[in-house]
Amino acid sequence: MFIVDIIEDMIDDVEIPELLLIAGDVSFDYEISKIFYYELSQRWNPEFIIVVLGNHELWDGDCLGMAENNIDEVVEKYKELANQIGFTLLMNELCYSSGGGYTVEQSFLNEKEMLDLPDSDIIELFKDLPYAILGGLGFSGYAGEFNATSGLYRSTIKTLEEDLAETQKFERIYDRLNSLVGDRKIIVLTHTPKENWSLKKYNKNWIYVNGHTHRNTYFMDSEKTLYADNQVGYDRLSMGLRNFYISNDYDIFQGFEDGHYEITRKEYLNFNCGKRINVNFSETSGQIHMLKRSGLYCFVYEVNNKKYMLEGGRKRLLDNDITYYYDNMVKYADNISLVFGAYNKALEQLSRQIKIIGGSGEIHGSIVDIDHYNHVYLNANDGSLTAYSATSVVDKIVYPSLAIMLETELPELYENYLLVKKEDKKILTVNSSSLVKGVKYVSDTLMYKQSNVIKALQYTQNCNVIRRWSDALLDL
Repeated sequence: MFIVDIIEDMIDDVEIPELLLIAGDVSFDYEISKIFYYELSQRWNPEFIIVVLGNHELWDGDCLGMAENNIDEVVEKYKELANQIGFTLLMNELCYSSGGGYTVEQSFLNEKEMLDLPDSDIIELFKDLPYAILGGLGFSGYAGEFNATSGLYRSTIKTLEEDLAETQKFERIYDRLNSLVGDRKIIVLTHTPKENWSLKKYNKNWIYVNGHTHRNTYFMDSEKTLYADNQVGYDRLSMGLRNFYISNDYDIFQGFEDGHYEITRKEYLNFNCGKRINVNFSETSGQIHMLKRSGLYCFVYEVNNKKYMLEGGRKRLLDNDITYYYDNMVKYADNISLVFGAYNKALEQLSRQIKIIGGSGEIHGSIVDIDHYNHVYLNANDGSLTAYSATSVVDKIVYPSLAIMLETELPELYENYLLVKKEDKKILTVNSSSLVKGVKYVSDTLMYKQSNVIKALQYTQNCNVIRRWSDALLDL
């Protein structure tokens, strides 16, 4: 049977974890969905399957939008299926375990309870929760042209007003939990991406999972964690599962003694995920070596009698044997701190000051973000500061000072800058650039080349991972 083959392909060679999250759009046809979930439950404990509906389920078999479907009736049909088979379907609901980890003894709060319970009850409930999942379709009231008016839900939801009403149901729950227990661990499982149902910032403590877009996206940094990276798309022939840990900060090799280990590609990806490092490593042949010494890690990829140091998904050819790198890991890391310690402190100071005036302050390499388009570059060679606005790595407008860039590009932040400047005259005074006399267009990418080197070395100080090797740093 075709559906059975899909399921077998999906879970093949998977070490089945406790929870399986399905973010909707299994099928527009209820009978097909019914077969899928029944067959899946024969191979995966249904009590560990958490599901939200997608817009295709709301079609209820009506591809042309000719029938008059009712959303409550469609949801109730899938609720009954979930009860029969034993999986969990969340529609504007919270699922949580009050045990010491994942258990089949799930508890729930519905939409009314999440809105009506006293603040103190919500806060007390989350006091010792290891995790919770807030789930629902999410809807698309804020999605611009790709909302109900584009036929997303066929005849079940046809107008923007209906879409907004459903969107705001989920948004109200999300906002209340965010305000009361935003510091706790919550997985937000929706079909549509967050931007479709909320215009507020991501909660940096929460994990967001969605489908819908057919474009795989994975994002993890200090501001947000987003997994939308296992969508099937329209013509994908093979299917598999991705996994993540509920904790955003973990070390799967923590219990390993110092030494040299051979690991799998999956272990390498899981390690980086736990270190909040975004990695896309697609090699399936060869062998990955993990070197661990004094809390430091280094990964060497060996294939066709050649050895490469892994810098995320990039490979950099090595000249020496693996023992050489293991023996010198500690000295190498100490020398990176010696050479770049003061520079990284200057970057952190710059980041803090940018945050004070309302900017992002995100550091990547030699660059600190003010927002998506405006940045400052701190030259590691001479300490000069270059303020620039960029739409790509090539198209950049460089300004003679940060103040002028703020005044031109970000007037609101410029007002904040002036107010803060009255109180602290030294704010954002890290060496003004002496290289730029006036506003000008710059197309070269030299700053990014230096920044990429710095970023690779920063992983050693920030994550204890050596990703780029230069023998010159051993000769200090």
